[in-house]
Amino acid sequence: MAIIQLVLASVILGVIYIRMIKREQPSPIPVVQAVLPVAGGMASVPVSFMMFLRLSSLFMSIGISLKQRAAAGPEIDSSGIFRGRAA
Repeated sequence: MAIIQLVLASVILGVIYIRMIKREQPSPIPVVQAVLPVAGGMASVPVSFMMFLRLSSLFMSIGISLKQRAAAGPEIDSSGIFRGRAA
């Protein structure tokens, strides 16, 4: 899956780069185009924090705490592959 994502990102960035080179005179960037990505990045921080709080409350409601999971640790077999704990 990571290889597919890398290929798609490379193709998209390549097309954008070629279009940038073909322009002879760069046009100014509109304010909305400059501010929107920054605002989206700033909004993602509180949204991800709220999702963390909701997921942790869900886990606590079904009896799983972060302290229990950290103390148990992952199980790794001799081949180095992670094996989940059986309930």
